[in-house]
Amino acid sequence: MAQENSGMKTLWFMLLGGLAVGLLLGIIIIYIPGEKPPDPIMPKQIIQPEQPEAKTKTAEEEPITFSQKVLTLLATSDALYLSRPDAGIFRTTNGQDWEPLRLGMEKPRDALTLVEVRPTQETLAAKLIEISQASGQTPDPEELKAALMELAKQKPGILAGMRDGRVMRLDEDQWKEISRLPADGGGVYALRYEPAVGLAACTGRGLHFSDNGGYTWTSVTTNSTTRDVLLGLDPNHRYLVAHLGAGLSACNAEGKCEKIAGSPDRIRCLAGDKALVKTFFGSDGDGLWLYKRGSKPEQIAASTLDTADIHAVARIGPRLFVAAGPSGLWMRKSESSGWYPGRNLPPDSITSVAVFKGNVYAGSLRYGLFSAPLDSAEFRHAF
Repeated sequence: MAQENSGMKTLWFMLLGGLAVGLLLGIIIIYIPGEKPPDPIMPKQIIQPEQPEAKTKTAEEEPITFSQKVLTLLATSDALYLSRPDAGIFRTTNGQDWEPLRLGMEKPRDALTLVEVRPTQETLAAKLIEISQASGQTPDPEELKAALMELAKQKPGILAGMRDGRVMRLDEDQWKEISRLPADGGGVYALRYEPAVGLAACTGRGLHFSDNGGYTWTSVTTNSTTRDVLLGLDPNHRYLVAHLGAGLSACNAEGKCEKIAGSPDRIRCLAGDKALVKTFFGSDGDGLWLYKRGSKPEQIAASTLDTADIHAVARIGPRLFVAAGPSGLWMRKSESSGWYPGRNLPPDSITSVAVFKGNVYAGSLRYGLFSAPLDSAEFRHAF
């Protein structure tokens, strides 16, 4: 009889697991687009500044007040997004025609960070493992349903972290506020997403984590110097955190952190793999560094980068692209190749970098956006 009951429990668990897999795969299939016919190409125009009128205008009708400062860039598989102070967020699908995305985004429109949330089958597997480990037995059907509904909120989308702490989501070209994080200390400096782990946010009040796509958050650390983070799969090495004033730290899932010995104090940005084995990080005044897990960080030897203020690092396979502040944009094709600078860039701080459809894009402090073909160093004004 005991064997028969055990067999029934196993069968019940298999049925629930099958139901969960079917439900969430359906959600993922619905929201992750496959091949589809291209949308009709409509003529677009670059929006030019207009003089504001006396009457009250809606978010769509308000004239765009241009600041040439680029706050951040985000490249996805089908679009490049750009954020500017006051003017909000713009999108291009071809690198030439830009459209403003401001509907629903009330002032202040300072998006400091953008991230794409795109669940995969890894997301589903991680959630089912979490449910099983938490219950230690056959999950209750209502518990399983509630967990899957929370997971369904993570349908693909673009999130923006704002200077005033708002976390906003772009749905059907309209922004919606989905949560708020602490605004004191500068707001949301960075959003990072790892499909098999979740979403992390760096704020002036420390590191926060969300397992439902940014709708609710849990405080992980409270260090006010937190500026960037990478998420790893190992709970014992869940976060690698950059601090502008407290160096590089490795933290477990519960928020217990240990500073990486030998790292400079002022770190702005990170670029690495999801195993957190090999990470490049940029400092404020000490150039670009490489950290290999278990080893002491090493400064990357390049006279042009040794004392640079590194604002952003993009890693595409073996290639590295470094937004080196007043030193411009520096690139290398592999670890064994030399560095070469971007040419025709303004005498200004290059603060952001992204790669989209075979082109490198560099955002500047005062002169807008510039681009160059991936294998070229000749930049031209892009927006």
